[in-house]
Amino acid sequence: MNGVKVCLGCGGNAQPLFPVCDSCEATSITKKLYDMDGMIIKSIKYNKLMWLEVEGKIDTVNASELKTCIDKLIEEGFNIIVLEMSEVKFFSSNGIRVVLSTYKNLHGEGSFHITNPSRTVANVLGMVALDQILLK
Repeated sequence: MNGVKVCLGCGGNAQPLFPVCDSCEATSITKKLYDMDGMIIKSIKYNKLMWLEVEGKIDTVNASELKTCIDKLIEEGFNIIVLEMSEVKFFSSNGIRVVLSTYKNLHGEGSFHITNPSRTVANVLGMVALDQILLK
């Protein structure tokens, strides 16, 4: 494939960093889910896809909030979850547990991956050999 991503909504050409085209994005809903303890989570919903933009730090204090947020989305029926992590400045072992747990929960039942990771996130996932599994 020549690097063109396919829209999850209509099968057309998707945007570079978001897996739907401009037309399908117009039907999506964006809102802020969480803003505390140095971490911000914004969501973009499209059908069964939930795109989460995470900013700040994922540490001992707030990793459980990220997990709670993701678990709630899975319970609500979202089976495709993408974490956009370009603005994550700190990523602790608790964050690794959250993404690994989410991957295991959705494996075979849906899809989970991390896109556009910050250098910090990419380095941490590379150190624990999860980059090949989780990064897209």
